[in-house]
Amino acid sequence: MPYADLVLKNANAITMDAVQPRAEMVAVKEGKVWIVGDNDLLEDIRGARTKVIDCQGKTLVPGFNDAHCHTFSFIRKLLSIDLSPPAFGSIADIKEVIAREAQNTPPDQWIVGTDYNEFYLQERRHPTRQDIDEVAPDHPVVISHRSLHACVLNSRALALAGITSETPEPPGATIERDLTDGEPNGILYEMLGYIREKVMPPWSEEELNNGMGLVNQHCLSQGLTSMQDATVVNDHHRWLTFRRFVDAGKLNVRIYMMFGPEAASQFREAGLTFGAGDSRLRLGGLKVVPSSPGGQLYPPQPELNRMVLEMHRSGFPVAIHAVRESTVEAVATAYEYAREQAPNWDIRHRVEHCAECSPPLVERLRRLQVVIATQPPFFYYSGE
Repeated sequence: MPYADLVLKNANAITMDAVQPRAEMVAVKEGKVWIVGDNDLLEDIRGARTKVIDCQGKTLVPGFNDAHCHTFSFIRKLLSIDLSPPAFGSIADIKEVIAREAQNTPPDQWIVGTDYNEFYLQERRHPTRQDIDEVAPDHPVVISHRSLHACVLNSRALALAGITSETPEPPGATIERDLTDGEPNGILYEMLGYIREKVMPPWSEEELNNGMGLVNQHCLSQGLTSMQDATVVNDHHRWLTFRRFVDAGKLNVRIYMMFGPEAASQFREAGLTFGAGDSRLRLGGLKVVPSSPGGQLYPPQPELNRMVLEMHRSGFPVAIHAVRESTVEAVATAYEYAREQAPNWDIRHRVEHCAECSPPLVERLRRLQVVIATQPPFFYYSGE
């Protein structure tokens, strides 16, 4: 019998296998779990170069999979000012830390904050560009809401983004404006991805290396060994960036990468189909984030149906962000349409979050064999 590279003995191993739910020993060979069994197998598989770890009865579990994450947003969070509660309980607190950052940052260089939550601010409102202008008039500033569906820009940042009182509402997004003069007040909805990708300068190589290293370290420290990146702005360039870090051994967490509607043609042109890649990096399905500006679904139902059917026929699953029940219903309708037009039951589509879902709607999703990525922390942090 060949020898193991690594053996974990005297463990309380939870196998997730109904036939053998517990084990004392786990042996690894060539980076994969090889044998799961009792301690008495150890002598048969231990060689001169086998590393043996005595778990001393501690619990050993399989690596965790994060079914919905945003790797590059997490990098942004790790490299930015953390504005989350309870440390920041008022707009005054936010202004104070931005003022300090401005004193130590060269003029015209971006200042970035993340994870503010107006529900926990004394003022019970979003900050505005006027609030931020008071403490950082010479720097472009963007602070993102913890949901990532809203952000606030100061006047310098709005100017760089080309957003004025004459700017029309972008499709599926909202520019909040002052009721008296129509000027943007700095609060933008469903535009954070655009600001980060098209307006702000890209990270330096040093920043990206540092950020990815912090993500890798954090995930492994929490037992996360694989992640499903559900970022709607993921594209072929992002795929190549992941590839570079994986191949260099700087990202040890396995990645399943979804991509946004605008990137679908890029992967077709590159000849990449669903599941392309390897065990370390695999191409996932399409990610769609509908919105409801003015109470109207965007993209409209016919367009959503078309998008889903196109990917369904191409062999790609679709994952659609849906929190409100009306949006979940629209998603169910799109999936029903795709099944009717092309009955391929090998493809399982997803609903991300699915926070408001009545029993009849749950039954519709069940019949469609839809995967629901509920994300319990999403309810905990956004339940208010």
